[in-house]
Amino acid sequence: MTSERQILIGHGLTKHYGNKKALDGVDIAICQGETLGIFGPNGSGKSTLARILSGVTDPDSGTIRIFGRENKVLLRKNVLLIYQSTLFDHSDRVWDALVFWAKIHGIKDYKYRIEEALRQLELHDKKRSRISQLSTGQQKKVELAKLFIRDDEYVVILDEPFANLDVASASIVKERMRELVDEEKSLVIISHCLDDIMEFANRVLLLSNGRKIREYTINELQREIRKSSTTWLLELTLRRLSIKEVKSLEEIEDVEKVDVSIDRLVSGILERLGLSGGSAKVIQLGASEANEFLEKITADNVSVLSLSKEEIQLDAKIYLASLNPLSSILKKIFEKGGEVKYINIRPKETLIFEKLLGRGE
Repeated sequence: MTSERQILIGHGLTKHYGNKKALDGVDIAICQGETLGIFGPNGSGKSTLARILSGVTDPDSGTIRIFGRENKVLLRKNVLLIYQSTLFDHSDRVWDALVFWAKIHGIKDYKYRIEEALRQLELHDKKRSRISQLSTGQQKKVELAKLFIRDDEYVVILDEPFANLDVASASIVKERMRELVDEEKSLVIISHCLDDIMEFANRVLLLSNGRKIREYTINELQREIRKSSTTWLLELTLRRLSIKEVKSLEEIEDVEKVDVSIDRLVSGILERLGLSGGSAKVIQLGASEANEFLEKITADNVSVLSLSKEEIQLDAKIYLASLNPLSSILKKIFEKGGEVKYINIRPKETLIFEKLLGRGE
């Protein structure tokens, strides 16, 4: 059960790297026995926050207190940071690197602990290999071995703990994390994957551009997610299709909505007319509004008929409830004589983050 006792508190944490502000006045508190998730896109300041909370990096301003004290030695003694990518010297052998790390942290029975960690992570046959000789996933497991070797910490911070791991290895790490939860250790899980966080977290902190946007309890976050059934966003740049033909993709099952931007079409018209250098502000319109816009241009004696269908390019954002309609969408585009110039699909975490970010700000 999570205690309300706050054991690690950061206040007003700010950090710059050159002209870039990586953290901007972040407040954070971690309670004994709880699991806190930190969620945000790449570049939002998550890893910087992890290094500051563990005492590896000093903030430019702000304070860190552990057990009510500003004490860096105490902080580093009681907080274990699992890096996203291992910082062990890649020229070292696996065994030597872990032995050196264990001795620094005063672990007396380190030989047994290292052997057991390597066995559980299926790295035992690699213990005499140099870290540089390992795959990216194996290097990640060398870093994660620290999670199995040390057990005297009060707070464990895991930065993207499942990145580059296969399913079996991720399952082993998750089991170890559950053991730490049962021991009432405090966990901080940092990830851009919301599913990984929600499997463990009691609270979730939303981070964007170095700023804390807001916090959610896990129940609050689940309610926010249920407000939207959108799972995927398919982004396309299409040629040789009319607005009406693109909007007709909404008829396909599990396609929730199709937004069409006529920016490229307007740019083509302006360029044909020698206006504005072919530039135009992005305009998001539904089919009816777009038709009204084009009719208005025609009514003003500006002919758009000279712009051939082959020259028309439209950007579409297609919101999907599942990945099932992908093949049907592409089939319909090609059947209508369309061409796909660009395609990108974004997972639900990105969409959820954007929606939560909008509500947070």
